[in-house]
Amino acid sequence: MFDISESVPKILHNIELYKNTLSIVLQQFAKVPKDELKEFLDLFYVETYEKNKNIIEPNNTNFKGYFIIKGIVRMHYRIGKKEITSDFREANSFFINGMAMFTGSPNFDYFTAKENTTCLVVDWNQLEAILKKYHSLEHLGRRILEWHYAQSIRASYNSNFLSVEERYELFVKERSSLLGRIKLKHIASYLGITPETLSRLRAKYQVIGNERREK
Repeated sequence: MFDISESVPKILHNIELYKNTLSIVLQQFAKVPKDELKEFLDLFYVETYEKNKNIIEPNNTNFKGYFIIKGIVRMHYRIGKKEITSDFREANSFFINGMAMFTGSPNFDYFTAKENTTCLVVDWNQLEAILKKYHSLEHLGRRILEWHYAQSIRASYNSNFLSVEERYELFVKERSSLLGRIKLKHIASYLGITPETLSRLRAKYQVIGNERREK
């Protein structure tokens, strides 16, 4: 028997399984002919990032599209020593260096892996070429961008018009999968509140939850 332990990677990636996951997510936005979808999926390759590694940094010329297989990516920017969290991305979601790609201006934000993270990645020039080649894929890309734009409008509304408690309740309801995986100071920053306020809210809703269970 040959000892091949040294030649086997510590993590084996099933890229076909990853592509199948991406295919399922994509077809929730729009239907694409199988041969065109396969050609599209074949452009993707695997990249992995250790926890706390910056995937994209400010003034970056990273022109790639990312689909998260597992892990969490925190999107944030810095003002002096203060960090402001703008969003989180989880498994089965996308992210890109949008500022640089769409405006040609330097981006000012960080995209940081907050867990060991695995992504399917596509080079932007190849992505643009295939979107121009197939109308169905161009339509798919537009639908994805429309969805993300709608989400950004909703996030802006929530930030400006919902109360602190309403923002917290919505976060717990819709993004509970992040709890226990993201530092509380980052969640507080995302909600636009202080860590102390977040602690008080968590304590309050824990008491309410206990009272409901007792009843």
